[in-house]
Amino acid sequence: MNWVYMGAYFIDLARFVLAMCGVFGFSLSLSKGCLSGGLFTASGGAVVTLLLHDPSNRIFVFLDAQIIFAVLCLEGEKKVLVEISFLVHFALLTIDGTAQSLMIFILYDDVVLSRTQHVWLNVVSKTITLVMVAIIAGRVTRQCRIKLHKYMEKFNLKLCAYYFICVFSSGIVNAFAGIMAADQVMVYRYKVALYMASGILSIIILVFSVLLHIFFIQRNRLREDDLFKKKCIEEQAAQYALITQKNEQLQRFRHDQQAYVLALKGIIQSGDTRQLYEYVEDIAQKVKAFDYISTGNTVGDAIINAQAEHAEAADITFQVAGRFPEYMRVSDADLAVLLSNAVKNACEAAEQCESPRSVEIMIRSYKKKLFLEIRNTAVSIPVMQKGSLITTKEDKQSHGIGTRNMADIVAKYDGKLLWEYDEAGIVTTKIEI
Repeated sequence: MNWVYMGAYFIDLARFVLAMCGVFGFSLSLSKGCLSGGLFTASGGAVVTLLLHDPSNRIFVFLDAQIIFAVLCLEGEKKVLVEISFLVHFALLTIDGTAQSLMIFILYDDVVLSRTQHVWLNVVSKTITLVMVAIIAGRVTRQCRIKLHKYMEKFNLKLCAYYFICVFSSGIVNAFAGIMAADQVMVYRYKVALYMASGILSIIILVFSVLLHIFFIQRNRLREDDLFKKKCIEEQAAQYALITQKNEQLQRFRHDQQAYVLALKGIIQSGDTRQLYEYVEDIAQKVKAFDYISTGNTVGDAIINAQAEHAEAADITFQVAGRFPEYMRVSDADLAVLLSNAVKNACEAAEQCESPRSVEIMIRSYKKKLFLEIRNTAVSIPVMQKGSLITTKEDKQSHGIGTRNMADIVAKYDGKLLWEYDEAGIVTTKIEI
């Protein structure tokens, strides 16, 4: 029968790989070393299964082979792959046991199955669940798979412990059902029904745990959205106050415009060049007081004007070219996250330079696409990892969140986010959404 167990091993491994890649979005590594390691693991597990004296130990062989295969052949953080492989294995095992109990309950009536029948039913149930996983993988959209993969990439020990408790709880349910079914008085069909019910309850526990965690994620996101909206409202209120202030200054200047002109004529007639220069400089400072950068978008105006004032205080040359289109597919909230993080990072990098300090922002659009290009001086090459910008600040946990949020928003709109560094010491952030 070990040949049949070996067949079940390969089906189980194929089901596991299909779930990891087709549902959760992990990618197989195509390097020769990884492929050779995966082939060795798959064949080694098959040989061990074939040589086992106690078939009950095959569950450990299956689990070890799947974890090792995932670590060697799938792309991703190794610790995360181990945690997810462990959980996926036992989740599939629970579904497999439920399917097998359901088949026995439907196909057999008051008959105690032999070991051979149990083995073949195990193979059939694994094959059926393999088809189910294939159907689910086919139904999962590319966008949903990307979201699932991002969720899996953020897996940590705390999250793994949460799901392990849920898997362990489902295992306790099955174990309790097994203890009750050990009663010799109980009719075999009732025992199978008990196993089937415990399997269904275990699946409900797993699904409930996923839904509960999704609920907490959504609740936290709603809180973050509320805080962000409040911040946006505060920024827009400050922006309206700034616009009002600039307009009042402009009205005062226009009111006194005739007096300025008469005074200017008098200085010109006197021929005092030095006094003329000082007077023009004074007028220029008055005009500069009500300078306002208009981008064609309220959110853009608020963020860019706030950063322009900060840049002026830090002696950074701040220039903006272009305007936002009237209609964009990007929401104001997403635009605020993108623009504020990109411009703030550019100003912080420029502020570290001795001289020159500069930030240049170019805004362009074509059809429904928005193109942002932010160029700033920098003292060092930006550190990149897997296409993402890594913060150089000491507190890695508290910093670097902004660039990750930018990457998430760009991915949401299937856009592009790039950082480039040239020999002149200029960092260019390119955003296409």
